Amino acid sequence: MLYQNMVDKVNTQLDLFIITQIYFQVKFQLELLLRTLQYFTNSDKAKFISFLSNCQVPPQQEYQISLLDKLCN
Repeated sequence: MLYQNMVDKVNTQLDLFIITQIYFQVKFQLELLLRTLQYFTNSDKAKFISFLSNCQVPPQQEYQISLLDKLCN
């Protein structure tokens, strides 16, 4: 549903392509993460969450993030 809402708001084919790529990348990564977390201890999970909170967004993804922000609001 979220994907369809974003697709309805895109202005160009390039935006549609980017949104589609992001959607499938995120979906795959979340599925992989959820499967991996099954094998983590609580200590491992805490370390991993701490690591994620310190990650920086690569500059090339700033456009993708701004596009997602625009489409999700």
